[in-house]
Amino acid sequence: MVREYAAIMKAANRPEGGYPGLEGYMAARIMVEGLVRAGREPTREKLLYALRNMKQYDAGGDFVTFNDRNVGRNFVELTLVGRDGFLGG
Repeated sequence: MVREYAAIMKAANRPEGGYPGLEGYMAARIMVEGLVRAGREPTREKLLYALRNMKQYDAGGDFVTFNDRNVGRNFVELTLVGRDGFLGG
């Protein structure tokens, strides 16, 4: 997924969005998959049903399975952002 994201950013002649950009990219991929599964005329209910029933969706090497608490991923990483707005400080 990281390579795919980097290639998309490079092809669009955009600076890499770093970790926050990658997280947004992954969230967008999951949302799009949910919309596809919701069908041609998605509604809020159809989207929620599609997401809640998403099991082992391969989001580029990171597998997503939603549970009854609407949690799709168990991985959590602490990211520090310094006063200057950059990561790690």
